[in-house]
Amino acid sequence: MKELTKEEIIEQHRDLQEFKYGGTDSFYRNSNLRVFLNRNLGAWFKVVISTSKDYNFKNGLDWSGDTIIIINHKDEFIEMTNSEWAFIK
Repeated sequence: MKELTKEEIIEQHRDLQEFKYGGTDSFYRNSNLRVFLNRNLGAWFKVVISTSKDYNFKNGLDWSGDTIIIINHKDEFIEMTNSEWAFIK
């Protein structure tokens, strides 16, 4: 799996499916997470990439221990990281 820099992620975000970033973490494109965040935050995120492949949105979003990378409509890079007990409902 290819290791990418922040700049490469921004440039290649349309084509990314799976890659490494930050030394050890594997990241995966997550369209369901993008839809959830756009709908619940009133945002316009182009791409959402996370260290987890699957989330259960039944009771909101629990991303404890995961990292989420967002590329917004201005092609800005946003990284949300949490070690435990992160929740959006």
